[in-house]
Amino acid sequence: MTVLTVGVAILIPSAVRADPVLVQSETKVTPILTIAERYDSNVYFIQGQNLEDYVTTVAPQLRIDHSDRLVTGSLTGTVTGEAYAKNPGLNYIAPSGALTMNLDGLMGQLDKRARLTVSDSFAFTPKPLAFMGPSTGSEVPDTFVRGIQTQRANSRTNVANVTAGYQFTPVVSLQGMYTNSMFRYGTVFVPPPNTATNQPAGTAFFSTHFQSYSVGPQFTLTPLDVVSVNYQGSRANYDLPSGATSSFQTQGGTLTWIHTFTPTFTANGTGGFSVIGGPNSTLTYVGDASLQWKHQHGGATLRYSRSIFPSFFVVAVPLLSQVITISGSYGLTGNLSATGSASYAKNESTSGQVPLSFESYSVSFLLNYTITRSVSAIASVTHSEFNQTFTGIETTFNRNVVSLSLRGEWN
Repeated sequence: MTVLTVGVAILIPSAVRADPVLVQSETKVTPILTIAERYDSNVYFIQGQNLEDYVTTVAPQLRIDHSDRLVTGSLTGTVTGEAYAKNPGLNYIAPSGALTMNLDGLMGQLDKRARLTVSDSFAFTPKPLAFMGPSTGSEVPDTFVRGIQTQRANSRTNVANVTAGYQFTPVVSLQGMYTNSMFRYGTVFVPPPNTATNQPAGTAFFSTHFQSYSVGPQFTLTPLDVVSVNYQGSRANYDLPSGATSSFQTQGGTLTWIHTFTPTFTANGTGGFSVIGGPNSTLTYVGDASLQWKHQHGGATLRYSRSIFPSFFVVAVPLLSQVITISGSYGLTGNLSATGSASYAKNESTSGQVPLSFESYSVSFLLNYTITRSVSAIASVTHSEFNQTFTGIETTFNRNVVSLSLRGEWN
């Protein structure tokens, strides 16, 4: 990768002192362009026939990385354009972006024990994603990527996050987090009547506003063991197409243990409970566990997540969401690397009064070949299966995607 580095060189008389923030600052500007051709067996994300298409994608991107004594961060902006051979009415141009700033240095001007990181991501797309995959951008929020594949529809997401901490002693610190996630729907794309069959009953889209937070002490028991206790909660607000509104909230607590077995192998385990408020409060256990292994040629991650998330499709209810993901990467040669992932999700309504469930899995494989220092060729294949059940009506469909692309990063 070639980047344009913007440094600061200042000639100052000996009687004048240079600003240390300017002297230590560095900004890297990286233009990126991706051009791809893909076969998509189901561009509408529904059950039916004759839903395949051939798609051309052009996605210019600009990434700015900045670092100085006070602030370290990155800003990314992307414009994605797609053209469909069989369904030109689906052609679109959509923007997305992400901003991340580590403000530890700035907070250190007030108190060297304080920590603060803020981030925000925005995306507009007519292709709501179900899973994160090897070729998925990092701008997609985890809140809305839990294995639920909606029909094709314009959607806007914005996720803002603040993570703060305060180090009381080398052993004890206080950690807090707040996330504000918003999901808005626009135009719903419906295929020609003769191509779709057995459409799911009750199909609906609605805007969702989801806030989550956690706060609690963290203890560094040994150089290899970190334990934290957190109080956490969330609140979801829905704006329904009828003009009505609804909401739910959760409160609970978790215990987390992180253990570093070796410099390349780490385990993370979280367990606790959550109470879903409402006319009939529901108590359920939540958890998150992961294993991470790194080596000089790549690495692998295994993760299980169980928590309460909002349904943003079909019915506005809280869902008990469980997702299992395994992913890995390996450098086959100096120029060729392979990345793969497999995900399984089960999302169920927590109330028996609204029988709703989403079950799905997806498998992806990607090869990346470095042609030059600036240009790479990427080949990927993804297979996904989706099963949706609502009021006893079951709908299943699959999707296969094969893609070839060129990616360039240069100044």
